[in-house]
Amino acid sequence: MINAETIKKLVDDQLSSRDGFESHMFRIGAYNQAVEENGVFALPYEDSTMALLILSTPDMFDVAFRKWVVQKTIEYGSFDDVCEIISSPIQNFLEDRLEVLIEKLRNIEVNFEVLHDYSMTPQRRPKILMQTCGHVAGAAFYYQPRHFQEDGISWPVKGRMGPNLVSKHN
Repeated sequence: MINAETIKKLVDDQLSSRDGFESHMFRIGAYNQAVEENGVFALPYEDSTMALLILSTPDMFDVAFRKWVVQKTIEYGSFDDVCEIISSPIQNFLEDRLEVLIEKLRNIEVNFEVLHDYSMTPQRRPKILMQTCGHVAGAAFYYQPRHFQEDGISWPVKGRMGPNLVSKHN
């Protein structure tokens, strides 16, 4: 049986940090607990099931996506043709990258499911809450008013902060 670290290494090799990706492991049980185990966002897997959150960093756009656009421009003949043929370049780029990874995971006979941040249920509800995955995996942190009050700092003016901050890339 293949262990979680082996799978993470395979993912990290395919979606490397130099190409602007990072992965963070977490257990489904921790995610389900965070979204209320019987709630609509809970995932139907054993608590001990490993999950990997794959994030893009700013380098993904500057390095990997840029290379992909150049490759597609050569393949289709011009940038205008790329724009005409590919309606969602980022989604297409990510699908191309994941396709190779999915094939490698199938070759080692691992049971897996890929859920995107845009994966929806038939009721048009997200299948998974990626921000919650980020928090559970330790990849993101949601600053709340109590975190500032503990340090004697006043809470920032409303509307000045996004839903989570990843200090590594700020």
